[in-house]
Amino acid sequence: ASGFRVTALSSRPENIHGLQGFVNIDEAALHKNVAHVLESATALLIWGGRIRVWSTHRGKKNAFNELVSDVRAGRYGKKAGVIRIGFDDAVGNGLYERVCFMAGRPATPEGKRDWYESIRAAYGPRKAAMREELDVIPRDGQGTAIPTVWLERAMPEVRPVLRLVFDDDFPRRSEAEREAWCEKWMAVHLAPVLDAAMEGFTGRWAVGMDFARHRHFSIIKPARITTELARDVPFLVEMANAPTRQQEQILWFLLDRLERWTFAGDASGPGQTLMEYTGDRYGRAELNEDTGAYYGGPVHEVVLSRAWYGQWMSKYIGLFEDGFIALPRDASLEDDHRAVEYIDGIPMVPKIERKDLKDADLVRHGDGAIAGALMNFAATNPADREIDFMSTGVKRNSYAVEADVGRITDTGWGTVSGSLDMGGF
Repeated sequence: ASGFRVTALSSRPENIHGLQGFVNIDEAALHKNVAHVLESATALLIWGGRIRVWSTHRGKKNAFNELVSDVRAGRYGKKAGVIRIGFDDAVGNGLYERVCFMAGRPATPEGKRDWYESIRAAYGPRKAAMREELDVIPRDGQGTAIPTVWLERAMPEVRPVLRLVFDDDFPRRSEAEREAWCEKWMAVHLAPVLDAAMEGFTGRWAVGMDFARHRHFSIIKPARITTELARDVPFLVEMANAPTRQQEQILWFLLDRLERWTFAGDASGPGQTLMEYTGDRYGRAELNEDTGAYYGGPVHEVVLSRAWYGQWMSKYIGLFEDGFIALPRDASLEDDHRAVEYIDGIPMVPKIERKDLKDADLVRHGDGAIAGALMNFAATNPADREIDFMSTGVKRNSYAVEADVGRITDTGWGTVSGSLDMGGF
């Protein structure tokens, strides 16, 4: 015999006193006083012991989550670390196949998809509970808001991502030279992609733009609104260190060629000027406070705020959950969406920047996800506009056959006589 033994103890702190060895604290978030249990176990480290704590989350304010935050912040020294394992990680490492092995049934791709979806569907409308249990996201706390499987489903194929990174010398060129360069770029790169996206499509468009002048990326994200009201993004425009005038050129080039579109742009900070000029050019949408609907022009100038994120980023995330969005398969765009976290219950992009995956000298700030939320805002809030028409001047002969049709009678307060017009059918 090795002389070792496994002892199961209750969560009373005094049970650990005087013992030696490795301590495993299971479901720490459910302990009444996990801090005292840890205090009792810490003395075991003197003689080479080890403490392992694992648990699902039970809210952001729970002692377990505070412990995780303290370890990540380095308050427990260099030897303490955090390992995060979510449901998607387990699935990616063979959980479904193990379940099938234990149940004695074959593992198939179709069965895996059905099993995965049924596990998540079992939580019903309790989305916060599902994310906490399966995705390691404490309620009212931090954690990735869009699970990996949703992102993978939303990026079915490689689609054009038109990327422009300007050097620091470009803004020093003359205005005419910059405009000419941009015109050539749009003719060579943007126009063919836009024409291909428009070909055969007669529905509505929604366009979102997250603006940045320095450091981060400006993203223009156009989407076709399908007959099922899904958002289908055929391509993307990314600009880094782009002068405002060139961003204006590219945006207006796109809007001038689209038909039946609504646009929403980031009018926070430096983006306010471009969005104001865009509203002047095409007409800005105005909110009817009584009906809650927009009227006027197709341009929404959006000032981003916590309240706006709480309403519209949540709805954008819902598109991924319901499978109602298709995006270009792109590593940087995927990373933008991974940057969205729940902060005090609100899905938004934290202040922390992330390195661009294609160029380590550039940084991103969830720009593609913010542009997507703006796109969805535009798709949901088309402005009511007057309908222009022109009469052909041709009268239907079928009406002339019956001279009595359209005669005002003296019945009641007055009526108009009619006819069953089947002419032409």
